[in-house]
Amino acid sequence: MTFGPKQQRPLSPASKRCISEFLGTFALVFAGTGAIVINDIAGGTVSHVGIALTFGLIVMAMIYTFGDISGAHINPAVTIGFVAAAECRQQRVCVSS
Repeated sequence: MTFGPKQQRPLSPASKRCISEFLGTFALVFAGTGAIVINDIAGGTVSHVGIALTFGLIVMAMIYTFGDISGAHINPAVTIGFVAAAECRQQRVCVSS
């Protein structure tokens, strides 16, 4: 019996793309919806501008964070549009998109 550290297989590029897309979409929905809920609870103090800035800044952060890994197609409609325009191969599209 050996008690050393286990060898872990590195993630495949497809797995990295799917994980990054999931995390990007989660962050967008979590932060954007959170801004809307806080605006409602706070009586409108966040305003439409604050909600729009929240969505814009989280999209910018996700593009900088995951853009190199997956292209940051956070919205599945963007991915479908890229496939339809032949800018992205269908083999690179995650199942979740």
